[in-house]
Amino acid sequence: MIPANYGANYSPVIVQMAPKKTSWVIPCLGILVVFFSLFLPYISVLGFNLTGFETIELFLEGLSDNGDDGIIEDGMDEAPLLMIAVLMLTLGPIFYSLMALLSTFSMLFKSHPLLLGIIHTLYFGGFMLCSFLSAVDLGFLGSYSVHGDVTGIGFFVGGIAGILFCIKA
Repeated sequence: MIPANYGANYSPVIVQMAPKKTSWVIPCLGILVVFFSLFLPYISVLGFNLTGFETIELFLEGLSDNGDDGIIEDGMDEAPLLMIAVLMLTLGPIFYSLMALLSTFSMLFKSHPLLLGIIHTLYFGGFMLCSFLSAVDLGFLGSYSVHGDVTGIGFFVGGIAGILFCIKA
């Protein structure tokens, strides 16, 4: 049996769920940091600096060269980690730009760029590991390493910006 005034004082409760947060400020800041790092020196040798854009241009010019005149095959097997570190340094601005572009598309499609940030940071960590392990001691002349003597500040800024891709804020 239902009471006579059962629905008289009843007010329906409407529960609204908060919309899913899809704006990520910190990854966007990471993309801007990667972009601005391309204006900083990526390669710095004896006061001669190459920005990220110049490094990309130099690398692409090297790809378009069809001659074998510049390839030196002697001594390549003596320092493989050194060659890997130099290659990673040269490919750094291209890789960082690609990760920033993919992170932008990831956020446009409402997905967080966490995986891209991990890959970006692992690339930077791999470079640092290869560079540390390939340090050369030249006796009384001191030691030589890719991260200390060749790498410019732009590479480090762009590499550490990958950590910002991993933060969900």
